[in-house]
Amino acid sequence: MSPDERALIQGLFDRLRQVDNQPRDPEAERLIQDSLRGQPGAPYYMAQAIIVQEQALQAAQTQIQELERRVSELEAGGARQQAPGGFLSSVTGGLFGVSRNAPQTPSSV
Repeated sequence: MSPDERALIQGLFDRLRQVDNQPRDPEAERLIQDSLRGQPGAPYYMAQAIIVQEQALQAAQTQIQELERRVSELEAGGARQQAPGGFLSSVTGGLFGVSRNAPQTPSSV
């Protein structure tokens, strides 16, 4: 076992000690105790599963934060690029009220 694995296991049991005095459902506790008698290795695998799930959750939260940061950057960049046209286009709709993208009507001669 590596020092990191030891720390993870100790951290798990430290957190469990903090809630040890909380009320427990007697029926659920009996079922768990009965199940443990039939599967003495279960606490090992349960601790392993909890630690792996916590690490996966932490990785997912980190990824969500990174994606939210990227979305914010893209939205901020998009807002800066949304106003096409010249210097006055965002205020006047184009140069003196004429949009550069407005379709031009052919003049009659």
